[in-house]
Amino acid sequence: MALFVAILKWCLAHWKWFVGAAAVLVAWWAVAVVLDWRSDSKALPAVKEEVRQEKKKREEDRKEMTESWNKAQIASEGYQRELAAIRDTPHPPAPVIRVCRSVTMPRPAASPSADTGGPSPAAATAGVLQEPLEFDTSPLYDDADRADGLSAQVRGLLAVCGGGGG
Repeated sequence: MALFVAILKWCLAHWKWFVGAAAVLVAWWAVAVVLDWRSDSKALPAVKEEVRQEKKKREEDRKEMTESWNKAQIASEGYQRELAAIRDTPHPPAPVIRVCRSVTMPRPAASPSADTGGPSPAAATAGVLQEPLEFDTSPLYDDADRADGLSAQVRGLLAVCGGGGG
């Protein structure tokens, strides 16, 4: 504790040295700041030009982005209109196509049957049936709608990318 008291007495006796050292440090810092400002002020015109160029580039980028967004909106609206037109187009009634199977029938060795329109008795007894095969065409209309939708989507993408004719 005695050492601490001795150091404190010495510091109080020489307080002017501490104030002088602090004043020198503050003056040195002020000179460094002024010199730094001076060197920065020499670079100020170049920095201002760089900022102006950056603002100009940002404005060009904003215009380009706005133009691209507008083009995409127009293409999207066209795509939505085409999809609505596809949805709103009524389909004709889907016909059911009846197709008879092509069956090769053995020719009977006996005489043909009395009625020439039907199968021979030998074929009927052999278990070969000539029933019509029915085919519903309504899925074809659904597939055509999907194909039209994909075509509209491709036209929309081409319009956005600049590759489409309209």
